[in-house]
Amino acid sequence: MRNKPLVVFCLFKNNCMLRGIVEKCEQNYDFGYENGKLQLSGIVVRVLRVNENGSEREAWLRVSGDRDKVKMFEQLLRRADGVRYQLVYDAYYSKIYRVVYFKQLCNADKCPYLRPPLGAMAKTAVIIPCGVVIEYILSKSSLVKELKKYGCQILLSHSIDEMDYMLTQRQEYALLHAYLRGYYRYPRKVSLKELAEELGMAVSTLAELLRRAEAKVIEAFVRHEVPHYLVKRLLEREMAMLYKKQAKCTTEEKIGVKDVSMMEQTTPRYCYEHVGEMVMG
Repeated sequence: MRNKPLVVFCLFKNNCMLRGIVEKCEQNYDFGYENGKLQLSGIVVRVLRVNENGSEREAWLRVSGDRDKVKMFEQLLRRADGVRYQLVYDAYYSKIYRVVYFKQLCNADKCPYLRPPLGAMAKTAVIIPCGVVIEYILSKSSLVKELKKYGCQILLSHSIDEMDYMLTQRQEYALLHAYLRGYYRYPRKVSLKELAEELGMAVSTLAELLRRAEAKVIEAFVRHEVPHYLVKRLLEREMAMLYKKQAKCTTEEKIGVKDVSMMEQTTPRYCYEHVGEMVMG
């Protein structure tokens, strides 16, 4: 068990320039979908890539949020000393920036994103007002101690087998076969029935495999394009699960096991509103 690969979510409370700008833009952030419209408040920044060259550091960032806050983010970049930026791409719900700044503006002695311990891969990094949330894939569980030495606060960890957004082997096989055979072209080059015969499975089975695979691919796209959604899925859902486990024990003693289901229906929203307090605590 000690050497089993893990997925770990950490919070790194550094004092880097980028985190400071995000904090100035907005202390709170939210994600919602109501009446056919995507509701984004505050600002969330996903780190796409960081390069270094001499005394400078180059960060490629995807920024999502309401338009006024994103505009404020850009204004703060413009006013910051030793910083220059370029708007690379303007999507509907997010923007991609290239930001170049002097290394000394990053006050982290050890950056767990740029220089993770050997055996750890920083898969995702998202800047929120209270710090940088980093998702790691660890080759062995003993590396959790190394992350703590870097100043990381461990939010949650679980087995790599529990990464529910990854395609199963059957889903991957079916989806790739369908794509390469022209099933997703317009007009289609092959029918679902023909695909099912080629793969030796029932049409209903293949349809279900493709539907589940397509849903995961679309979710991966949304996670990448809208950092707000990424934070909601990677952090707040996991923290809600953790909160429910903690609250369930206490609630069972007070209201009885039969009433716990009512508490669980309201827990995710409660956790979403108070996740900042939970993280900072």
